[in-house]
Amino acid sequence: MKRRHYFSMGLACGVAAAFLLAGSVLASSSDPVSGSAPLIPSLSDVERARAAELAAAELSTLIRSNRFAVQEVGVWHTHAGKKLGAVVVVSLPGAERFHAAWPTIDYDRSEPLPQPYKDDQSEYTASGVTSFLILVDLQRDKVVQVEPSGVNTETSEVVGNPRRRTQPLGD
Repeated sequence: MKRRHYFSMGLACGVAAAFLLAGSVLASSSDPVSGSAPLIPSLSDVERARAAELAAAELSTLIRSNRFAVQEVGVWHTHAGKKLGAVVVVSLPGAERFHAAWPTIDYDRSEPLPQPYKDDQSEYTASGVTSFLILVDLQRDKVVQVEPSGVNTETSEVVGNPRRRTQPLGD
């Protein structure tokens, strides 16, 4: 099978932005340029623990192993600051290869609905995997996306990938 790099730029940028924003100190919600910025929601200790538990259980099933460590649990939210759930970052002790029907979402960036995504799945093999980005919808108590990642991650051709559309939702 033809190998190609698989990198979900939108998810990676969104996760990075979520962690940067969640980690910043929000002493005031006032923004001198636009008037006010949406407050970044937070997760309770119970929500963090539940998200880590759900992510670990789903990942163990998908990769048939529990040789990984939860590194971070952050809030997953819309652009307007509505909490959707949690982003869980999981690391592996070394680079590995996995094949699975990975849970994925098709996210509508215009966010017109309370749940701005649709569930889907993508079947592919990922090699060079050193971490996973996992999205957990806490309202539904469900892992909705598992994204193999790492600097040298490569994947086989994706079967059933909702990201293959000619124009993403919300554009």
